[in-house]
This record gives sequence, structure tokens and C-alpha cells, in this order.
Amino acid sequence: MFFSQTSYNLDSFKSEFKSKIYNSSKEKLIQNISNKSYGFIRCLYEDDIKKIDDVCKKLMEFKSILFLGTGGSSLGGKTLVSLKSNYYKQDLKKNIFFIENIDEDSIVGLLNQINLDKTAVVIISKSGETIETLSQFFFIKKKMKKIKNLNERFFVITENKRSTLKSIQEEEKFNYIEHKPDIGGRYSIFSVVGLIPAKLAGVDIKKFRDGAISFLETLLIKKIKDFDNYFL
Repeated sequence: MFFSQTSYNLDSFKSEFKSKIYNSSKEKLIQNISNKSYGFIRCLYEDDIKKIDDVCKKLMEFKSILFLGTGGSSLGGKTLVSLKSNYYKQDLKKNIFFIENIDEDSIVGLLNQINLDKTAVVIISKSGETIETLSQFFFIKKKMKKIKNLNERFFVITENKRSTLKSIQEEEKFNYIEHKPDIGGRYSIFSVVGLIPAKLAGVDIKKFRDGAISFLETLLIKKIKDFDNYFL
């Protein structure tokens, strides 16, 4: 606990702590990066771009796409989409919306402005039990209940395990995209969670991943010498 609370104030470390605790932790982190010990690093090397492209082709058939999720399930994708829409112009290929709360007024306000007959819905919950996301789904599904072939416009991203959302997906025969179990929400920007909305917005997702790989390789080439310049 001492290290985690003081690691951002290394100048205040006594020399013995700085050399022993800090350097050993730094070495371990470099080793974990080199070994791809983290799920969010392994996903950079996934051969799933074609799978993402296939999902996006289906979604591109719709005029508007709603992404349901909270926290890490939406923030990565929302950030990447904003890169294509915030530079004084709106050049998105599709109307992409992120519903991140359960405020009825704001959700109804959005639904009243779009054509639900031409809308797809992507539901994201790693655990499949996020109560806010499930509430969003049930509310929106009710609003869309009169639309034909409803199952074709719903896409579920969750872990491949027994959960409320996975059971709904199987029962309703919704489109399914697996959420890898070793990638937490805040680290999911390089996975399908972040890359699907990014692709829809026109981001070159292969170059995006390659850029992250290039950064990691730079760290490993420089090894320990310049590590502090990147993180402190």
C-alpha cells in the first residue's frame, strides 16, 4: 500500500525504497508487457478485424445505431467516435448514439428524434448482469416491439457464460459478439467494444491497433532506460 500511495511522488522516496520497490515494480511491469500477460495487450494481436468488419456491415444497413452500456462498456467507443465528430464538422457515416444512463426523459427524447424502423441496438455488458444496461434494453425493446424482425437489429456483446444478458440473447436469437473474459471494461477500447463503434465512425481500426503495438514495442526496445519518461 505504501508504494501505491507514493509512487507518483518518487522524489520523496528514500533512496532505499526508490531503488528496491520502484525498480522491482518497473521491471515486473516491463516483463508483463513483454510476455503479453495482460488481456488488453493480447487483444491487440487478435485476428478478428474481419469479424468486426462483418458485424459493422450488418450495422451499416441501419441509419441509426444505439450503443447501450455504462462505464468502460461505452467510454472507449464513445471516445473514438468523438475523434471523427468533434473537429468542427459532422462527418460520421452513421448516426451513432451512446445511452449511458437510465434517465427516461433523455432516452425518450432521443428515441423521438430517430426513426426506430431504421435503428439497430448494440447492448454491451461484460458480466451480462449490469442492471442499468439491462434496464436500458428492456425499455428500448418495449418501444420497438411493433417492428418486424426485431432480433435482426439487436446485437449483444457479453462474455460467453451463463448470465441474464446471454440468456436473453440466446432466447431472442439476437446477434452475438463475444466479450473476452480477461479484458476489463476500462481496458476494452482495443477490443470489439471500442473497435465496432470506431469502425462505424470511419476510424481505421487496424492502424489504431498497430499504433498501440508500435508504442509497446518502443517501450520494449528502450527497456528500462527511458521508461520513466513515458509514465512519469
